[in-house]
Parts: sequence; structure tokens; C-alpha cells
Amino acid sequence: MQKIFHIILLLLVLPLYIKANDHLIEFWPQFNIGQWEKDKWKLEAHIELRFTEPITRLRYFEYSEKLAYQAFKYLNFRAGLTYITEKKFDQVKYRYNTRLEFEANPSLPLGEKTLLTLRNRLELRKFQDNNAINFRSRHRLRVAIEPSSKTTFKTISMSDEIFYDYTQDQFVENRYIPIQFEFEVSSELDIALYLMLKSSQATSGWSQSFIIGSNFDF
Repeated sequence: MQKIFHIILLLLVLPLYIKANDHLIEFWPQFNIGQWEKDKWKLEAHIELRFTEPITRLRYFEYSEKLAYQAFKYLNFRAGLTYITEKKFDQVKYRYNTRLEFEANPSLPLGEKTLLTLRNRLELRKFQDNNAINFRSRHRLRVAIEPSSKTTFKTISMSDEIFYDYTQDQFVENRYIPIQFEFEVSSELDIALYLMLKSSQATSGWSQSFIIGSNFDF
């Protein structure tokens, strides 16, 4: 628990440094709730919130139902249906969109304690007041290392994810996580804490923001 406290303290102090350098800060709490599991199949709900400064300013809400199939030890497939309501920085009102998601996720062990994972996701997105379907793919490479001994601390990892929009025919976003810590708080709860640098393509060029994120896995 002392390690968790030190990491939480770091994530609370870091925004002060980022703000002092005039970067946008966002806070992303996420929740995964297991609903059903049998053999190689698993169904879970995913909830994601996104806040900007001040922390009470909610600009994004996401709810997903995701079905996963563990085909082999190092290969799983996932499908999901997601509903999103959000208010972008240049918008006055919240707008909604829905999307279908399909994933193929292979992984490769690099020794006993290190795992390399590649998440490949295809998204079919439908936006409010727009009948066209937007196709986007996302590809995330992640390296996770387990501690040498069994503790509450589960893994330390880093990852990078790129987004390609087929309608615009260009890369539109990159999410780089230089560090993420995952802890097993209990047999029914894992908590991950991470820092992210998000780069997004806009009409005026690329913009960047820093994300302080958390993931609660029930």
C-alpha cells in the first residue's frame, strides 16, 4: 500500500509542473466490470469518463459492452458496442456517437516476466446528424514487466497507440504512455495508474495534452 500511496502522490504533484508549462491536463478514470465468464468467453462493461480543468468539468462519457474470446494462450478476439456523448473544446452542446469495435490481439512472451502485446482494433463509427459510417483503426504496442516476487504490485508497463482514419486517409492521433503501474488490491479489484501524452490532428496542426489516468478492473 505504501507504493500505491507514493505513486498516487506523484500523479497529484505532476499536474502542477505540467500546468506551469502551459499544457492542457485531462483526467481519465475508467472502470471495467465483469458481467459473465464461461470457458474461453468473457463479457464485461466498460465505463470511461474524461475531465478537463477544473476536475469537475466532465466533457466525455463512454459506455461499452465488450465480448472477448480467448482463442489461444497468446491470442484473443474481442467485439464491442460503444455509446459516447462528448463536448469538444470548441462546442457548446454535448453530441453523441456510437461505434462497433472488432479486435485481434496477439501477444508474445519475452522471457518469464515480460510480455509484448499488440492490440489491433477496427472501429465503425456513426456520428450524430451524419449518416456516413466512419472507419478508423487503432494499433497499440505494449510491453509489461512483472516483479520478480509476488506482491500487490502486478506490472509496470509502457505503450504507444496510433489511430488511422480511413475517411480522412491519414493518422489522426497518437497516445504514448511512458509509464503505467498496475496493482492487485484484492481478489476482485485491480487498479492501474498511468501518465499519457496524447497528440491529436486538428485543422491547425497537431495539438498535445497530458492525461492522468486510472483504470479500476472489477
